[in-house]
Order: sequence, then structure tokens, then C-alpha cells
Amino acid sequence: MALNACKSKEMNFKPRDYQEACIISIMHEFVESNSTLIVLPTGGGKTCVFAELIRRTLPQRAMVLAHRSELIFQAQQKIEAIAGVQCGVEMADMMAGTTLFSKCPVVVSTVQTQKSGPAGKERMTRFDPMDFGLLIIDEAHHAAANSYKKIIAHYLQNPNLKVLGVTATPDRADELALGEVFETVAFDYEIIDAIHGGYLVPID
Repeated sequence: MALNACKSKEMNFKPRDYQEACIISIMHEFVESNSTLIVLPTGGGKTCVFAELIRRTLPQRAMVLAHRSELIFQAQQKIEAIAGVQCGVEMADMMAGTTLFSKCPVVVSTVQTQKSGPAGKERMTRFDPMDFGLLIIDEAHHAAANSYKKIIAHYLQNPNLKVLGVTATPDRADELALGEVFETVAFDYEIIDAIHGGYLVPID
């Protein structure tokens, strides 16, 4: 069981020591690289980490991708609480604004939504890659799949885009494939580290 990694009710979020180290490592990697991966265990506050990263990199816009609806709403809640900005949702019949006066600083969307539609007119084409400075991929161990690569390629039409992958359990067999998507690993904090640090209870 995890201790609460992110108490968020419109408050000043103070990262844990390892979360702060993770954020600093990400920003350091982005100086030399365009994409990087972080590994944090379930209960380690991954959403809180990238919400705080979004806050620190404002006013650039961010696109957050996940593959399950519950992750979308969790991300929306945490980002709005921690970053203090409006977060639009692009999923199913929910559509984030794309006009000058309706754009949100952050958009959260499912991979399935982004790739839906006929070839060349997928829903991701609603969004101009040049509008975003940061692309965050939750559950990034899936990012080596062709569906993810196509979406990433769309946003990488912006040469200044930074891509962050976030995962709890990268499949060791997929490490080589993930290397085709992410240039570096910025931070790796395993479940045993969180247990020793007192942030997760020992496994019984």
C-alpha cells in the first residue's frame, strides 16, 4: 500500500525528495536531449511529478497521453490542482478547444482517441504540433507500439518538442524498443527504493 504521494486540493505541492530529484533530472536531460524516460513505482506519484513539471515549464503548452480513461481524469485533476491551470480533455465525445480563445494550457487525451479517424485525418490532426512544447506519455512502456509511434511522430513535427515517458514497470524485454522512442533514462526509482525510503509499505 502506498502512502499518499500527492495530496492535492488547490494547494502548494511540495515534492518528496525523490520526486524533486526526478524533476531536476528531467529538466537536465532536456538540455541535451529531446526525449527521456522516468521510472517510478505505482504509488510513487508519477502524475504529481509530471504535473509539477508542467507547472515549472509554463507557459509552454503540454499534451498528456494515456491509454485508459481513468488515467485521463486522474491526470486532469492533479494537473489542475498542482499546476493551477485549466486542463482540456480530448476523449470520445469530449473535445479540447483548438481556437485562439479556447485553447487550454494542457490537453489530456487517450491514445485511442488520438489515432481514431481515417488515414490522414486522425483526430490528432486537430492539434497543431507547434502549439505544444511538451508531450508526456503515461504508461510509456507501451510507447514502442506502432500506434504510439505514429502519434509521437505527429507532434515531433515541432522540432523543439520535448517528450517525457513515464512508467512504473518497463518490460525488460522491450528496453531495446523503448530506446527507439526515448533517448535517455532521466530517473529510475524502483519499488524497493520507495520501500526503503518509507514511502511504500513492505511487501508481505
